[in-house]
Amino acid sequence: MAAGVGLIGGQAALASVSSGDFRLEMTTGALTSIAIPTILLVHAPEILADGPRLEARLALTEVLGRPGDPCISVLRARELLARDAADERLAKSWAAHTLAIGFNVAVGLVLGLGFHDWPGAAKQLVGGSLVGEAQIWTLPGVSLRAEGMGIGGTF
Repeated sequence: MAAGVGLIGGQAALASVSSGDFRLEMTTGALTSIAIPTILLVHAPEILADGPRLEARLALTEVLGRPGDPCISVLRARELLARDAADERLAKSWAAHTLAIGFNVAVGLVLGLGFHDWPGAAKQLVGGSLVGEAQIWTLPGVSLRAEGMGIGGTF
């Protein structure tokens, strides 16, 4: 999120004080960088909210005067782990990589074919793809690792 906002602000500032192809490149970069925080806002990793969800569910139950029914907590934790692992699997899937790189190829082609700015197209393709890949690779993966260790079925 911080990288996306930083790229938007930095490139917009550079675009406002430059001209020619460089201005076009910075404007395009700022506009395409909007995708980074937008994706995280529209589809934030589910795991980020699951601790409070599980605690809220356990607070609704009581066993022998203590909050939290262990039977419910185990079942709910399994459900959340399975859902979080599926969410992480999608966010890190080949489709996510294809979308990130394909988006940058498309923007690069617009710069190259539409504006005849092939150096800017190359920068967008390489730089944008690297940022997109960094975003995908740094998403949480703890649920996938837990699922891979068999934790989902051993509660």
